[in-house]
Amino acid sequence: GKHDIPPARLAALQKAAEYIKRLEDRETTLVLEVGGHTDSDGTPATNTPLSQRRAEAVKAQLVKYGVKEPGLQTRGYGAEKPIRPNDNEKNKFLNRRIQYSVVGNK
Repeated sequence: GKHDIPPARLAALQKAAEYIKRLEDRETTLVLEVGGHTDSDGTPATNTPLSQRRAEAVKAQLVKYGVKEPGLQTRGYGAEKPIRPNDNEKNKFLNRRIQYSVVGNK
């Protein structure tokens, strides 16, 4: 049920921010979605807001690393879009993720 970013993940986020900033320089009107996802434990009433808070935490950290806020939007998907079946702990771990998507232009 946590939405804070583990310190061990900050280096990966900083690397993502550098990539996104280079992308922003080339595609100045690009809008990226930071999508939050959960495993299937819990209910949609708890998972969807949790995934939204996770996405917002990542967006805030990306902005701290210099990504332009107007080019980012967030969405919490809860358990709607798993990448693996939620049938074991490893797969559940993989489904708890942040995913970046190009969603349009400003």
